[in-house]
Amino acid sequence: MTGGISSVKSILAIFAYVLDIENIYSLEIDFSQDSGTRKKQASLFYYDLEKAGVSIKYRKFPPIREFDNFGKLN
Repeated sequence: MTGGISSVKSILAIFAYVLDIENIYSLEIDFSQDSGTRKKQASLFYYDLEKAGVSIKYRKFPPIREFDNFGKLN
């Protein structure tokens, strides 16, 4: 699944470059490693995840010229 997410990020970065879009963000949620807890968390809305203390981060996509460095870090 991680490979698929990386591919989607790459495609979004290319669209952002071609269409000259500055503000594209990814939403990253750190779900539990326990499968039962993870299934419950996956069914929650954003504000319920916040209340449950789940780590939620927005990350701004870098300009296309910096995307190789960004990709190496993910």
